[in-house]
Amino acid sequence: MNYVSLTETIHNKLLRARAVERIVEDAIFERLWIISTESQKEDALEHIHSLRPENLRNWIVYHTAREPEEMGFKELVLVARRRGIKKYSRMTKLELIRVIKNDQATTTGINSFTGTRDETDVQEGEHRV
Repeated sequence: MNYVSLTETIHNKLLRARAVERIVEDAIFERLWIISTESQKEDALEHIHSLRPENLRNWIVYHTAREPEEMGFKELVLVARRRGIKKYSRMTKLELIRVIKNDQATTTGINSFTGTRDETDVQEGEHRV
């Protein structure tokens, strides 16, 4: 490995470390961490240690600590917003539960606890309202 390759490698690792740091410092990550199970925390730590910000972002987006029926209205709104569900602010609690459960069912390519994508790819917009 030559000097230029070495410096590029270090630079890329630093950029990924900074991206992971920004994600971890976010209030949403903190809230999710607090309500996460030990298994979910281990998955997040694996993404942090591997310096893969995209996997950590997926962990956040598809993180579900409880069933939608157990969540309060504000928490349902937060989940809908994170998942990019359209018109969530106009929905009732029951509508949010239905839409979020539908979103979970159609995103079978995502492991909801690790946030990693399986081999199957879901079409963009397929699970939106």
